[in-house]
Amino acid sequence: MRKELIMKEYENSLLFWDDWFSKQEAEKIDSTIEISPIEDYMMKEFALNCENVFDYGTGSGCFLFQCAQHKHIKYGLGIDQSENGIRLANETVKLSEPSKFGNLEFKIGCEDYLSSIKSESFDGIICSNVIDVIDHSLVENILKEFKRIVKKDGLIFIKINPQVDVNYIQKSGCVEFAPNMISKDDNLRICNYDSQYWKKMLGKYFELKYYIEFPYNGAKELNRLFYLQNVNED
Repeated sequence: MRKELIMKEYENSLLFWDDWFSKQEAEKIDSTIEISPIEDYMMKEFALNCENVFDYGTGSGCFLFQCAQHKHIKYGLGIDQSENGIRLANETVKLSEPSKFGNLEFKIGCEDYLSSIKSESFDGIICSNVIDVIDHSLVENILKEFKRIVKKDGLIFIKINPQVDVNYIQKSGCVEFAPNMISKDDNLRICNYDSQYWKKMLGKYFELKYYIEFPYNGAKELNRLFYLQNVNED
């Protein structure tokens, strides 16, 4: 019953975000994309060390567009379950100069899409605010697929939302409908695990190079950035 409830909340969240993207309009990118100082700095570090980048849960492509602006990557692929998110990303490519983003592709896809990607196809993977807002039974399989499709010594850029406390949950109108599962309006919003939990899970597959906590948009809760490497164990 608990698993079915979590899956239902997760499915509701997919509909929520697809509806949100449906209300946005694509715009031409003619200036440097800035997200936050820490993310901008680490994305530049990531982008300058990768040539083929995969963005899982790309949304409307913000991080992949930012990555491409550093003019080092040869190819980027972003996938997302949101049809409207992918529509926005593709419209953004068309509105912007082909020389800037003509090497990017955006496709509709979920965790099932990962199995169609050849092993060691990418030397960099981006995954921002995804693995902590999906049905948690899917996370291990996603990480295993990341391990397979990223090249040896490839980089993985994973951002996770802040862990929130009881006061935040109450003030924001959220509900803890199952242990560590936070929802709002019946939409799964966060799998509320601490950083040690994530370090342990990610550490099964990758070596942690940098872990950074940083504020975003003036909130006191700290976002979490895991900068990892697929270390060659041979």
